[in-house]
Amino acid sequence: MTRPNASLRPGDLAEVKAPDEILRTLDAEGTLDQLPFMPEMVEFCGKTFRVSRRVVKTCFTGSTSTMRMFTANDVVTLEGVRCSGTAHDGCQKACTIFWRDAWLRKVEAATGESKSESDGADRLRARLRTSTGPKAYFCQASELLKATHPLSRRARIGKCFAEVRAGNCSALQIAQRVGIWLFWRIRRKLLGHYARGRHTTTPVESLNLQPGEVIEVKALESITETLNETARNRGLYFSPDMRLLCGRQQRVEKRIDKIIVDGTGEMRQLHNTVFLEGSHCSCPHVAFGGCPRDEYVYWREIWLRRDWCLWGRRFLSLAPSSMPLSTLSFASSGSEWPCCCSRSTDGWRRSDSSVPQRFQYDECEIVLWGLVVNFAILVPLFWLIRPAQAVASRTDRRPTPPRPGKTPRPRPRDRRRARPLRA
Repeated sequence: MTRPNASLRPGDLAEVKAPDEILRTLDAEGTLDQLPFMPEMVEFCGKTFRVSRRVVKTCFTGSTSTMRMFTANDVVTLEGVRCSGTAHDGCQKACTIFWRDAWLRKVEAATGESKSESDGADRLRARLRTSTGPKAYFCQASELLKATHPLSRRARIGKCFAEVRAGNCSALQIAQRVGIWLFWRIRRKLLGHYARGRHTTTPVESLNLQPGEVIEVKALESITETLNETARNRGLYFSPDMRLLCGRQQRVEKRIDKIIVDGTGEMRQLHNTVFLEGSHCSCPHVAFGGCPRDEYVYWREIWLRRDWCLWGRRFLSLAPSSMPLSTLSFASSGSEWPCCCSRSTDGWRRSDSSVPQRFQYDECEIVLWGLVVNFAILVPLFWLIRPAQAVASRTDRRPTPPRPGKTPRPRPRDRRRARPLRA
């Protein structure tokens, strides 16, 4: 099987070859060097994408996580191309697809989508497999162990230099990744797992989050209360890089109910787990030098909460900082509200450190109801009482006593009364 002489580099434009061309590169199992060409990849034939990076090494997540490499250095990933899982019983893992150089063609400029013959696509799909048994699926994730081989410690160091030569990152970026890995490795050896809890049986919480909902990641202290000694909640690991989203607002991308496990092809059911928009794993905290798979981070719903104060903070952000609110009072620092909202230079945010978790929602409801009382009752009442006060002040006005030695000056109405009547 021939491969192109010029290797694709990150940033290059690559066109996925026609189905008949790809079919000629596959064996009877629908693979090339043990890497399957999946049915979900057929829809991309004839389309042009930009190369994201060359796969110098990749991580494997199973019973143990480790780094592995493809036998032939001819695998790349394309920007924004993920597996839909439609041909694998609706798998929701959304893996980044691996592409052999033999399946791509380097182009100089983006061209229109070339039409591929439906007969060629049907012949290609007929060659491809999707399962190996009643409960075992056949895909790139399931065959990752067969298509790759493990890396020794010395080879991992060499792959860091290969990342720079391939154009995946700069020397400064790879040095930063290695530094991050060393820091967390030493910390784990000395202090144990980051954010480890005390539970032997971890708790469960269901929020029934739906795609598009705006949520807020809980504080690290609240998440730690849901983890065991290995920083896991029902087997799902809370990695150190996930702490960066604590206290931030995110949008739910989709719910996760089932995924195919790496290396086994088993379809595993998940409960109360979601993907968040923009939350991807680059593995610098747990993998030496990082990983190109760029997988989604799995979030348990017990680590999240609906942001009930979202609209309240949007309303409060419109008010000036000097606006008096009778129902709210500043703390001693002058910047923290008694509820879980605080005001900063860039707007309103949640502050979990000042208020226990069990009181946060109650306090926020008090704030919102206080605003309703202020603006819906006090303001109209003020405008109703003000005219009555003005009338009362005019009727109850009394003349001021004169100074000693001066005659009082008659009021205008007194002068009108003193005028003689004309005949």
